[in-house]
Amino acid sequence: MRDVRDIVAFRSRRFVPILPEACQVRPRTYGAELAFWLAGKLAGQGIVTSYPVMEEGSWVLAYRMQGGVCFRIMCTNIDGSDEHWRLSLKRHDVSAHPAAPSPDTVQALVNAIRFVLHAAVVKEDIDWRYDAPTLTTRSLR
Repeated sequence: MRDVRDIVAFRSRRFVPILPEACQVRPRTYGAELAFWLAGKLAGQGIVTSYPVMEEGSWVLAYRMQGGVCFRIMCTNIDGSDEHWRLSLKRHDVSAHPAAPSPDTVQALVNAIRFVLHAAVVKEDIDWRYDAPTLTTRSLR
């Protein structure tokens, strides 16, 4: 398994679960509304992901790059909250010998996430944890 790298934590009531607790995949584990929203917004920015699926305790979007490199964008709530969220990246290779992703390609994905979140979430409620200058291909292997 590859390490998970947090991108951002934020607060928003926009992604409160619409189904009752009994309908959630796990008790107090949310993120479906956030993941479906993010997939649509990223597609509008030219970043096409999979539909959300439940994986490893969060809702996940797969984003495949050329060369067989795939990233999982993990969308989950923090500490059972229905208004505190986290987005993380995890590299997941789908081919035996994937090419290393260029930092620019990874940066384009994070920039698209940054763009759509800034349009939807109050700036003061966003805590960016992704520091672009320190990102290296090695840090996401």
